[in-house]
Amino acid sequence: MKDNWQSLKIGEEINILSGHPFNSKLFNNEKEGKPLIRIRDILNSSVETYFSGSYNDLFLIKKGDILIGMDGEFHISKWNNIDSLLNQRILKVFQKKKAEIDIDYFYYFLFPFLKKIHNITPATTVKHLSTFDIKKAVEFFPPINQQRKIAKILSTADAVIKKTEVAIAKYKGIKNGMMQDLFSRGIDLETGKLRHAYKDAPELYKETELGWIPKGWQFRRLGEMVVNKGVYGINAAAVDFDPEKYNYLRITDISEDGYFIPEGKKSVDHPDAKNFLLSKGDIVFARTGNSTGKTYLYEEEDGKLVFAGFLIKFHPDKNVLLPNFLKFYTETNWYWNWVEIYSARTGQPGINENEYRFLQLPIPLIEEQKLIVQRLISLSNNIEAETNSLIKFKDLKKGLMEDLLTGKVEVEV
Repeated sequence: MKDNWQSLKIGEEINILSGHPFNSKLFNNEKEGKPLIRIRDILNSSVETYFSGSYNDLFLIKKGDILIGMDGEFHISKWNNIDSLLNQRILKVFQKKKAEIDIDYFYYFLFPFLKKIHNITPATTVKHLSTFDIKKAVEFFPPINQQRKIAKILSTADAVIKKTEVAIAKYKGIKNGMMQDLFSRGIDLETGKLRHAYKDAPELYKETELGWIPKGWQFRRLGEMVVNKGVYGINAAAVDFDPEKYNYLRITDISEDGYFIPEGKKSVDHPDAKNFLLSKGDIVFARTGNSTGKTYLYEEEDGKLVFAGFLIKFHPDKNVLLPNFLKFYTETNWYWNWVEIYSARTGQPGINENEYRFLQLPIPLIEEQKLIVQRLISLSNNIEAETNSLIKFKDLKKGLMEDLLTGKVEVEV
């Protein structure tokens, strides 16, 4: 901590307004009345609830206002939507006149500060942050001009992160649209272009029990196009990561986009572990829980991976089904609609090995599969590159916050 930093009582420097307990009987989702913010709305600045009663303008929240959710895992966000009402269990923080704390700096300061408060807050089932604990806290702050410089640095990092997130969303949108076309229209081998849509050239298509597909394609079950049956993973406990042991691949180690997550990886210590190593061309399917249907296609650059018991491994016969073609199909709406139907059971959702074998896919010739895969890999590489950049930018911001908000690194003004 630098000598020129001063200790300040937060409640004396920052205004903190608690939300109002609006009458829930007057809530509606028909857009009647004034939008109302609930805790679940904070992070994505969404508005789903409206209040049809009278209210005090004091509780109106405007774009850019800083909000804190007080229940469960605390949430901090700058509101980025239309003017809305501040409901109970949410705080709005704003700057007092002639304050020694800059409000933009305070926004970043809140993340480590509230984490500290949250960690010492007692809990029964759900933690509830106390407004009193926040107001009474005395913390050290740099001079106001340094605060503003720090806030500018961190807001610049946020802008880069936001720009990268927008790029990822754009590429994902393009990829989703392209998958819709490629898995319904395919690519003409003579022209190398998408076939005309069914409505424009119905003579290019044939009708099947699952809809119209290009002539020359087949609907085939996964079980007909894999080498042997599906294999269930090893039932073994994860241990702390050890470079001398095999890496463990569990459902939680697979991202929503189907990539291996190296952060926080674990190892497996079991005499049979080597019998469950993945090899090139293997694809695993999650078989239980809310992640049912999630897939991962093994990549050699991910290292030697042993797959866990809640995963089922299949190895496509490359003469009829390319592993990448199967992987991309498992990202389509058609696949996830199938998962929803097959996993709809009483209790815990799940799909077993035999049921996955009944998955039906539209299958073109291998030459056409290769063209489809090439196009989707190109877009996937863009998404992966931007995602890796996003991870780096977030790590950079985290490091900046640790250095600048604690005074480890002094900011020159």
